[in-house]
Amino acid sequence: MSTRSRWNLPTAISLEEETSGPPLREQSADALTALAQPPAGEVDVINWRTAEQHETAAQMEPLREFVDWLIATYNVQPSVIPPCWWKHPALIQELYALRVFHAMAFHVEDPGQGPIGFQERWFMARSRLNEYTNDTGCSGSVHAQRVIEPPGPTRIDDEWFELTTGSRAWNDTTTPDEGFQL
Repeated sequence: MSTRSRWNLPTAISLEEETSGPPLREQSADALTALAQPPAGEVDVINWRTAEQHETAAQMEPLREFVDWLIATYNVQPSVIPPCWWKHPALIQELYALRVFHAMAFHVEDPGQGPIGFQERWFMARSRLNEYTNDTGCSGSVHAQRVIEPPGPTRIDDEWFELTTGSRAWNDTTTPDEGFQL
């Protein structure tokens, strides 16, 4: 008797069980193809800066499942992903980017470089996640509720005006001494 996984694929098949339909080898190939594809709707790429609240809310449960899998699979410590990661926008966006990359890396149309690409991106993301977590002051047992005053809007002054109206180039510099030419 076979059991079913969460993707409704056979996880165990009794050798004594009679099967109808395609041979087991073809069924296995179909199952592997299905596993390689993310579940329907899995990769809804959104822009977190401009997304509506309902769009971001819809991403949180799949993101939590991915983060739980990531922590368990890679033995991630709270110094990298704290339990309160979902309270920190920078952590949410980094983890979301990883989730999207992971789903695309294992897509059936990927030419085969996706899995190693994910490993490379995960390796780089760990240091950024660790840095973000250090900045929050959170640990495995403590959520540090930091209130950071935003610096305010960009200061608009004469230099900004010159830069944005084209009357001054962004890389305009004064030379250190008269004889030096850039």
